[in-house]
Amino acid sequence: MKFLCINTAGTAVQVALCIDGKIFCKRDNSFKKASEVLFVFVDELLNGGGIKLKDLDFISVCVGPGSFTGIRIGLSMVRIFNQFLSVPVVGVTHMQVLAYNATSTSKDIVTLADAANGFVYVGVFDNAKNELLPPNVLTYEQKDIFLASIDESVELCLERTCDAGGLVAASLAAFNKNDTTDYNGLVPLYVRQSQAEDNLTKRGNA
Repeated sequence: MKFLCINTAGTAVQVALCIDGKIFCKRDNSFKKASEVLFVFVDELLNGGGIKLKDLDFISVCVGPGSFTGIRIGLSMVRIFNQFLSVPVVGVTHMQVLAYNATSTSKDIVTLADAANGFVYVGVFDNAKNELLPPNVLTYEQKDIFLASIDESVELCLERTCDAGGLVAASLAAFNKNDTTDYNGLVPLYVRQSQAEDNLTKRGNA
């Protein structure tokens, strides 16, 4: 099986190509350069793997939550690929990607990712990577209270420990559940307001 995975929602641009179980990946830790490096990464990986987009069984993309600009860039690229090449697409959340980096098979999983401006994205999964609570956004203080309220031992999966293996595993799991769609079915998951919306809200409340 051959598939391409794209994640531009987090603090890094991450692209992975899986060919019959072998993973090739590219990563740039400055997500603000997503529009510059994404097409380059995809092209380099496909050329390195000796395949073309039309040879892929599916393409996955992270729909969020995370960087508003990054999410839009990743979704736009995958929508174009699907619209013109009819390659099936899969949407995964950034929380799912983090959860699939868990190493324990017995503990529930709490995923944490930076949401900027004093906020953090939180997700909760069981040990089989099934979502127990949908992604939410909390302040750092709320996050600390939430973690302190958890009675049983859990595995924390943080954004800085995320690798291509989690992205590939989450994408393949979604595909195996027949969660494929077309470009119209890819819906961004923002969870929180954008900075522009925050500013409008503040001005409206002033």
